[in-house]
Amino acid sequence: FTQANQDFGRELLELFTLGILDKNGNPNYTDSNDAPYGDIQHVAASCTGWRVNNSNFTAFFDSDSFYNGNKTIFGVTDNFDLNGVVDLIFNTKPDDVAWLICKKLYTYFVSAEPNNQIIQELSDYFVQQNFEIAPTIAKLLSSTHFFDTSFYGARIKSPIELYLGFLRETEITFGTLPTNNGRLIHRLLYTPKQKGLVHAPILFLCYLSVSAATPGNTLPSKYSRLAPPPVET
Repeated sequence: FTQANQDFGRELLELFTLGILDKNGNPNYTDSNDAPYGDIQHVAASCTGWRVNNSNFTAFFDSDSFYNGNKTIFGVTDNFDLNGVVDLIFNTKPDDVAWLICKKLYTYFVSAEPNNQIIQELSDYFVQQNFEIAPTIAKLLSSTHFFDTSFYGARIKSPIELYLGFLRETEITFGTLPTNNGRLIHRLLYTPKQKGLVHAPILFLCYLSVSAATPGNTLPSKYSRLAPPPVET
């Protein structure tokens, strides 16, 4: 039990379903490595048994590696497995799941500054739709709020979005996507952190790019690769 890898269980609760805190600032789960242990540790034990075949990168279940015993999560005790944990999360904390996911949708599609009233309305709709993502996104993107002029230009593009947008705008086509986007410190399928790209490096990159393009400016040597090529006259 105590040897179970906690990484997946922790990310399942923290990033993908509940978040560390609910909308009122209260903890969504417990985390303790001391007996009787916290929700994180019991979720981790419930997720044991799953392994990866490194030859074809497929997942498979190894029953011999599964912790076959009772776990207590959110005060409920049962011999949970991975599917049981997912069902428990959605059945016992539907509003918290909806809030986290709808907040992520809002900050991704609309603005980095959350509007709690709109997020709550979207969360209620998400639950009514039995957690179907497609109609929830459609409701957000077709709302009057989404088209408010105050949100024009509100999103900061990731390096990949900026790069692909440039290719579309200039109508440059390639047989395969070139690797030049590595100059933007963002390789496809190589997200630097579990949460994705964070804003600070992107803003820093924008600063460096503008600085490099300004006549008379020089970049520190470690950032020199970001400088644009010299213009021939």
